[in-house]
Amino acid sequence: MFKSTYLTLFSLVVENTYYANQTGMTNGEAADFNWLPAPGTVEMLKRYGLLFRPTATGFLVLADIRKNEAGNRTTQLPNGVKLLFVMRLQNSALPALTDLPTNTDVRMPLFFFTNQHIHAEAEVNRGNLPITKALAVKPDDQLQTADQRTALLNQLGALANDPVFGAVELVLDPTQPAIYRITEADHTLSMERPVFKIPFQHRKSRWRYDINLSRSDVAIDELSGQNLPSFSRQNLATNRVRFVGDAVADILEKPDPKPTVTLAYRVNVVDDLPLSGTALERILPYPTPESVSSEIDSATQALTVYSTVSITI
Repeated sequence: MFKSTYLTLFSLVVENTYYANQTGMTNGEAADFNWLPAPGTVEMLKRYGLLFRPTATGFLVLADIRKNEAGNRTTQLPNGVKLLFVMRLQNSALPALTDLPTNTDVRMPLFFFTNQHIHAEAEVNRGNLPITKALAVKPDDQLQTADQRTALLNQLGALANDPVFGAVELVLDPTQPAIYRITEADHTLSMERPVFKIPFQHRKSRWRYDINLSRSDVAIDELSGQNLPSFSRQNLATNRVRFVGDAVADILEKPDPKPTVTLAYRVNVVDDLPLSGTALERILPYPTPESVSSEIDSATQALTVYSTVSITI
């Protein structure tokens, strides 16, 4: 005799070290991604009685799970079933605040994740199961060719008309290592259900401050950062000074300890009164996701990511 009930078959969560909560947008805002099953997967879910449920940080799939006479949990799902889920970007700032290529085109399904890859990182740290090759994104994670993009777009159907960030394919393959396996060869299920994770890493960039002088009687002394790398000065013009971080700094939602950027300068005249170089300081703002850009060094051909803040005094 079998007893049937719906239980979690597997779940997926997105993590992002940019956020203080490590998971997604805070303060009641929408999540970074909206998830939907691809058209073919919708039919597969109906055929095998599976239920798709979005969550605040990803999604889960429920199955009609039974207990056999031996007390083992089983499912009627055949081996080899492939389920494809679509990631639609809801936070346009994500490519800037996350360690993704700075030329990421959110209109194109760039990223493809699957439990068919074997990752040494997952073997070492069971709590972190990247379904792609570690999302400090490597080129082979992206759908590089037109044929690959076309094949995925064909599977997405009408969903391809929306801004698609990527897709996740999960395969019921009992020959996989346990940390990727959803069902066993005899259709039984382990007690610990798999939780697949896509671990995004926060952006690191060289912070750059462009100081524009609106008056000739202002002299810039220095720019200093607390809990930040040192800054080097570049005099770009008589009325423009640039300070560039000597190393990369983290871009985080709520950094701890909190960095402080201070500009020290002198004004020789205030309200038409000569003050012989009165020393002043100003606390400068942090870079925003919109300030991120990449440049190729003409000499070394190295790609550097900058976060640029422009200030006028």
